[in-house]
Amino acid sequence: MGIIAYLARNLTKSQMGGYSLSLVFISLFCVLMCFYVNSGYQRYFFDFERKERDDYELSLLNILAIIAFSVCSLLWIAESIITPYLFEMSQFHYRLLLLIPLFYSFTEVILAKLRSTQKRKTLLLLQLARSSLFFLLLYAFFEYPQLHTFFNQDPLSAVFLAMLLSFSIFVLYYIKTGPLWRPIINFGKIKAALSFSISFIPVHMGVMLYLNSDKYMLEKFMTMEVVGIYTAISLITSSIIIALMGPIFDSFYPIILKEKENQDFKSAHKIIVFGIQLLALTLVFTLSILPKESTLIILGGKYLPHAKLIFGFIPIVFCQFLSQLLSYNFHLKNKIWLLAIFELSLAAVNIMMNLVLIPNFGLKGALVASAMTMLIKLVLVTLISKRLLPEFSISARNISLCLLSALIVSGLHYLCFEGALLYRIIILICEYILLAILFYKFLEKQAPEQLKHSLKKLISRP
Repeated sequence: MGIIAYLARNLTKSQMGGYSLSLVFISLFCVLMCFYVNSGYQRYFFDFERKERDDYELSLLNILAIIAFSVCSLLWIAESIITPYLFEMSQFHYRLLLLIPLFYSFTEVILAKLRSTQKRKTLLLLQLARSSLFFLLLYAFFEYPQLHTFFNQDPLSAVFLAMLLSFSIFVLYYIKTGPLWRPIINFGKIKAALSFSISFIPVHMGVMLYLNSDKYMLEKFMTMEVVGIYTAISLITSSIIIALMGPIFDSFYPIILKEKENQDFKSAHKIIVFGIQLLALTLVFTLSILPKESTLIILGGKYLPHAKLIFGFIPIVFCQFLSQLLSYNFHLKNKIWLLAIFELSLAAVNIMMNLVLIPNFGLKGALVASAMTMLIKLVLVTLISKRLLPEFSISARNISLCLLSALIVSGLHYLCFEGALLYRIIILICEYILLAILFYKFLEKQAPEQLKHSLKKLISRP
């Protein structure tokens, strides 16, 4: 969040738009080069004993390096063909966008390993170290331009060079703690993980399209400055809801993979998920009652006139989070083909809505298209997950009440947009108390002694 705040203050609105679109192309190159191999690595991590995991890990990283280097070389050679379809950027900037996915994918494998082995402290320290290095490099490049000469007139290249160098933290950590490198590729061990990751390519393409097509079309139909405004305001909601709730989900997913047959976990699952939902609601309530303050603190004064856009992004990000909470059911049942069809269909619907709405309504049209796409996704994921794994699903009634609460409260907060800060804080405290009472009543009603015992037993396990 600190990095976003720093970038928002040091980049123009147009440059923020360029930053956003650059991240879109990094995501695309990640799919093409490395197909997010960390998803397959984590999915089959517990299928191997500790002694076999080194061969499994090195084989996967070696094959990843070969594929990624080959694709990167082709994209490097085809630069003159590809860049006309992107936005205007320097040659150095384009080559940074090719190199970052190589290090990002390697980093994601390390993070997947740390999550699976539940080394939470190490994971947190590494992420903090990487973010700190990224921020320090940004500060150095922006405050002391004499440190560099080859991108003096291109601040975005400075941003992405800092991003690339910040991944060195994970490289050094792996050199120190990872298995000694060997030229080994055991296809028998990595076949399932590779198949799983490759089957996810359509899934990732679909997700990338419906999350980012609006930005690309806003740039084509409007201006890069509009993309910058849209990106900056969306980053407030995503950084507060997804960034804060993401680590909880990242920790929850490996536990599900490991404990999916554990009766204690199945019994406690309902309480854990309901608690996560209430925590997300708490963030929504906080964000929607303090939109001006959030915008001013995170982005600075130049984005304050656009603070009301936060109310448009809240349902989008909240639906995205609830959908993510249910998506692991597709993984557990290995229904990746179904997930691929689902995500690509959503992408097609989103693109069609953007093509109709953005030329006519501009930024508001993009918000409506994204909100409708996420709502459709949430409804379908809720229904499908109930069929796939009823024991790990969330009832449609529960989801509906949660979403309805978020929308109603956000709507009421919209009416208080110009209200005094003290008045809004008092409202927020009352809402916190109501959520705490709701959670207590849920535990009292849904968690008899046997369920409480299961939760305590699960938490006490090493």
